[in-house]
Amino acid sequence: MNKDQFLSSIEDYFENVVQLDWLDDFAIIFARRDGVPLYSQSSFSDDIEKDSIGALVSGVWQAARSLVDFLPADDESDIFRLSFDTSSRGIYLLPVMHKGDEYQLGIIYRNMVNPGAMKSKLRIIRNELELFLDEVFNGEEESLKEDYLFEDITDDEMDNLFSFGN
Repeated sequence: MNKDQFLSSIEDYFENVVQLDWLDDFAIIFARRDGVPLYSQSSFSDDIEKDSIGALVSGVWQAARSLVDFLPADDESDIFRLSFDTSSRGIYLLPVMHKGDEYQLGIIYRNMVNPGAMKSKLRIIRNELELFLDEVFNGEEESLKEDYLFEDITDDEMDNLFSFGN
């Protein structure tokens, strides 16, 4: 299974299996851990930068994950989710696991009448997506880490990335 076949299967899954017609005002994204979007769809009239959203989703997820690591683990099987919202708009992120790799499934929404129902449906989509990936790619090893968001970054550049005032 190569990268193009994987991406084609993901797109086919979201376009033909997942029903999003119950959503009016949203952007949904499925991204790798490094922020590279594998699928996105938006109903927003303004342009959505899927690469920027992928990077931001990945960054906020990893930051939240790091904060949670400070807490003692009660149960290793807990599935964390991230929600930042008001009663009608916000962002909701869920992890999707496949062959030991973690992906993020996220939705940005506004004008939502019942965000609780939307979150419940997105959790169902997440569970079904994991089953789909396991069924379709059972026993096949695919490498999707060919192209990283930042390819030729040096150690000095990484050190300077988080230094202030030097």
